[in-house]
Amino acid sequence: MGRYAAPSFRSRIHNFVSYLIHEFVRVLKPSGRLVILMLHPCFYDDRTNRNDPEHQLTVNEYFHLRKVTQRFNVAGIVSPEETTSWHRPLEFYTQTLRDAGFWIADLREPHPTDEQLQNDPWWQSNFPRPLFLLLVGQKHEATR
Repeated sequence: MGRYAAPSFRSRIHNFVSYLIHEFVRVLKPSGRLVILMLHPCFYDDRTNRNDPEHQLTVNEYFHLRKVTQRFNVAGIVSPEETTSWHRPLEFYTQTLRDAGFWIADLREPHPTDEQLQNDPWWQSNFPRPLFLLLVGQKHEATR
């Protein structure tokens, strides 16, 4: 290798996400909001692991960049191509938003209602744990 090694894939992903967040803060008006709906970084895994009650995401897996490649299956309709997601710990997302000039205005974990879970087998089999995370960053008024 030469004197300067190429940046690792991990640092390139981190820098790209950070760049995107900084671009959002640049183009938003003061007090503007960035709404991010994503696969839950703490609980989301590929479908085979998600449906295995014995599989639990370990701390070591959670705190490192994780790649999940799969075909989505919604109500029996399977995506024609695989999708790859890169998951990072929750603190990565919140820190990146704060570093860019946002404050966390809201954080939610969308989920089915108790009634849906009790009465509909589809919800029972497809949502064994929280799968999504909604994160809202609001631009500080002083951030330009």
